[in-house]
Amino acid sequence: MNKYFITLLSFLGVGMLVYFLTISGNYPIAYVDGDFISQKSYDEYLVSAVHYYSEASKAANNGEAIKDFSPYIPEIRRSILDKIISDSIIEKKLDESLGNDLGNMVSQKVEPASQNEKFIQYISALYGTSFQRVKKIVLEPQARQEILQGRISFQNLDYNNWILETKKSSKGYIFINDLKWDGSA
Repeated sequence: MNKYFITLLSFLGVGMLVYFLTISGNYPIAYVDGDFISQKSYDEYLVSAVHYYSEASKAANNGEAIKDFSPYIPEIRRSILDKIISDSIIEKKLDESLGNDLGNMVSQKVEPASQNEKFIQYISALYGTSFQRVKKIVLEPQARQEILQGRISFQNLDYNNWILETKKSSKGYIFINDLKWDGSA
């Protein structure tokens, strides 16, 4: 009797955990080289990207934004997944070679932008989210990419070829049907 009660409680506990992870979006949609990509993180990128393209279309079309992004959503979704995977690979490679110095190097690159109030205001409006979120999804990954590009060019290698080959050699699994990644994008 005691075993059955413990088993029942275990199933209930696991069920509740899965339920709460699902409603909060904290479940994995992809796994690449030891890193999970959560639905919540992916959705934050997607919302910011659509807002960015909406604002950019206003600037390009004399204040008139594109009203229907549905034809572009599949490509935006594919690009976001590729960006998140690239950012993850870059961070992992730099962390292996630089360790604790990586955070300081990224901070040195991002800090000047954090001091400019007008820049903070404009970039937050452009991406439709807080500056802290823009810093996390745009500025810090860009800083890491620049650091890696410098390190790769110092070795007389081409960054674009390097990142393409690294993505091709990465092991990845996508857990949702409407997204695909083969490492070549």
